[in-house]
Amino acid sequence: MNTIIRILRCVSFWYHTHEFKQRLMPIRMVALAFVAGFSMNVHAQNLPTLIEMANENNLGLKVSQGEYESSVERAVQVSTLPNPEFGVGYFPLPVETRLGPQIVRFSASQKFPWFGSLDSRSKVESSKAMALNERTSTAELQLSYGVKVAYFKLYELETKRAIINRNIQVLKALERLAISKLESGMASASDVLRVQIKIEELNQDLALIETSRINPQVEMNQMLNRQLETEVLVSDSLTLAILAFDKDSLRANIVANHPLLRMYELEQEVSRNINALSDFDSKPNFGVGLDYILVNERTDASPERNGRDIVQIKATISIPLDGRKYSAVRREQELQIDVLNNKRANALLLFTAGIEKAFAEYDDAKIRHDLFIRQKQLTQSAINIIEADYSARGQKFDELLILETELIQYDLKILNAIVKSHLAKAAIELYIVN
Repeated sequence: MNTIIRILRCVSFWYHTHEFKQRLMPIRMVALAFVAGFSMNVHAQNLPTLIEMANENNLGLKVSQGEYESSVERAVQVSTLPNPEFGVGYFPLPVETRLGPQIVRFSASQKFPWFGSLDSRSKVESSKAMALNERTSTAELQLSYGVKVAYFKLYELETKRAIINRNIQVLKALERLAISKLESGMASASDVLRVQIKIEELNQDLALIETSRINPQVEMNQMLNRQLETEVLVSDSLTLAILAFDKDSLRANIVANHPLLRMYELEQEVSRNINALSDFDSKPNFGVGLDYILVNERTDASPERNGRDIVQIKATISIPLDGRKYSAVRREQELQIDVLNNKRANALLLFTAGIEKAFAEYDDAKIRHDLFIRQKQLTQSAINIIEADYSARGQKFDELLILETELIQYDLKILNAIVKSHLAKAAIELYIVN
């Protein structure tokens, strides 16, 4: 028996020493990186700060904002008159007139579209810019939701690690108790081995957590436009989310304010403005001009006003003869308005379904959270009773170990329910515009 106890103590010593080295390794790595020149920045930030950083730095959002800003300038470009035309013509073979030969012609002309055409073109481009602005607002909502999802994933992993570490300490205490009972002859060596196996399983779970952190961390850093290996440390302590939303008021808010729905409405406005513009384009365009021709004096005669220059005032009109093009434009835009109306109705249906799904997810998380809290309390009470019995008589160790394992699972299930409730709330906030 003494030999078995010594072997188990040696295993326990080696195991905890090995575990200590494993835990010390990432600390050493972080310290080396710190001393080497801050090659990896560690950011402990709360969720609002991260969302603000994403809105300021995200490349996709910058692209969308840039497209909107550039489109605003189009309204100015299309609302100006065409450039005036100036010309000079030289007559290599002068045209002879009664007052002398024509030498050089100077000309200037200006075209004018139908009255109101320029304002109509400006309206088309302005409505396009406004639609792009709503697309940018939609991208902001999507970005905020993406940051929240990545953040809650990281929070769940960080808290899961803390729960496992805490339970490892509990199991170590149980291991020491099992060794003590083994020394007194009130327990078997298998009790110690089983708890050591469970501790090893939890240590493997810790290693898997480090691997699981990579994806949400990379997603977060990509959204924040910074180095993908930058570590993200969460700084919150979450409880079950609270929903202060009413479904009917949410739907009314979505119909009135959601940028995607407004974007479809503005795109319909673009089509209507294009139709109005096509009506102007089907009207005639006008032009006015002036020609000034230099005339040399005649040398073979001296008529009155010999060599007098020529001034010519002219006007032009451009009449569209084939109206099929403009009719096709109007039919195209009417069809586009119907398509956009269907897109808007489909988006509203998807939003409504998303809200219903998010509320259902929240209700499920809340029910599970309350259930797991009660089960945890009952399990803890049972552990206290069996632990006292094991300390006194060395019995029911299997039940004790099973209950300790269940207690860990309840902690993890409670955590999952809390995170699930916040994800459901984030899904609802995806449709809310303040």
